[in-house]
Amino acid sequence: MKINGERKGGGSDAAYTSTEGVPTVDGMGPLGEFSHSETDEYIDLKTFPKRTALLASTIERLSKLG
Repeated sequence: MKINGERKGGGSDAAYTSTEGVPTVDGMGPLGEFSHSETDEYIDLKTFPKRTALLASTIERLSKLG
């Protein structure tokens, strides 16, 4: 999976570190649309395996740094 850095707005906890200039990883969860809507929000279940593998790989790589 190719990872690209980009600046985004939003209200996640990552906003606290990113506004201080700290490189921040966010958006590793499953894909979907219409977040926080009352009736239309959904998650694409087909994205779970790839996103889970991404998270596992990230944890593995970070654990080797310490």
